[in-house]
Parts: sequence; structure tokens; C-alpha cells
Amino acid sequence: MAQLLPGLPPHRTVVLIDTCSIIEAVRTGLWSRISGALHVETVEKCRDEALAGDTAGFGYIAVRHEDLARLSHVHAVTQAAEDRYLAHDPNAIDMDEGERMLFAHAFARIEQGDTVWILTSSDKATMRAAIRLGVHDHLRALEEIAAAVDARPRTELEYQHTTSFLGRFRAAFVLEMQRPE
Repeated sequence: MAQLLPGLPPHRTVVLIDTCSIIEAVRTGLWSRISGALHVETVEKCRDEALAGDTAGFGYIAVRHEDLARLSHVHAVTQAAEDRYLAHDPNAIDMDEGERMLFAHAFARIEQGDTVWILTSSDKATMRAAIRLGVHDHLRALEEIAAAVDARPRTELEYQHTTSFLGRFRAAFVLEMQRPE
């Protein structure tokens, strides 16, 4: 198994995961291997979104309670924690609610000095938020996480969950955000 964080074996790695990444991991058959090999955590809002899904949408993927029981931890995010995060990063108000809650949780970890975690999300707003917080090096594509635990998808990952997608847009956003106005 490959390391996701330097000096830390994968089985000790904490992965903060958003709704879309949970659904994609279930869809591609990666969920059991990833959630069995790593400490996969999320927040209540992402868990609830994954359970609800978009039943009217094309290609609806059912995420079951049994799937989410494999999570190592589901964190509650208080209004005060969300407010502290938004005070630090007011641009996050435009993020999807689940991702905003996940970042409020990540921000609380940062405030406590905990930087030994990675985050997976396929959303461009998440990449921008990670750059604003200075933790864009914590982002990992679902593809990279799967490879680290020797998991192979049953079906091809959607492009936004690949290492190529993450690398391309993370680099572009870092440059974009460094440009003087």
C-alpha cells in the first residue's frame, strides 16, 4: 500500500470525504476496500445527502445505511463551528452545504493543530476553499486513495474523481488566486 501522507501508513490515515465521493466510491465498488483500509470520516450533512441521493436523477446510486455504517466517524458540526469557519473564509458561503460543513469540520481540526488528515472531494469550490485555507496539499482524488489501498474500480471513475482532474484544476486555481487584482 502506498502512503497518502508522508511518514504515515495508510491504515492510520484519516480521510475526510464528501457526499459525491461517497456516492462515487459506492458506484464503482471501491467503498468497502477504502472504508475498510482507512479511517474514513465525514460530517452529518454529507452522510444525510449520501443517503438521500437524487432519486429523480439519471443513474441514481443508492447508498445504504449499511454502507455508511463503515464510516469510522460521522462528525456533528455546530452552528458556532460553521460561523467560525465562515468568519475566516466568507467565500465559503457559496459552497454546497455538505461541503461547507465538511470544511467547517476541517477548519476546526486546523484550529486544534490537527493537520494529519486528507480530504477527498471532486468539487471545484472545495479546491478553492482548500487553497484559501492553505491546505490544498491535503486534497487527494478518489483515484489516488483507491490506488493507495490497492483497490480497483469495477467501472471507470468519473473524470472529476481522478488524479488528473484534481491536479489540473488545483494548479490552475492556485495560479488564479495568486494573481494580483
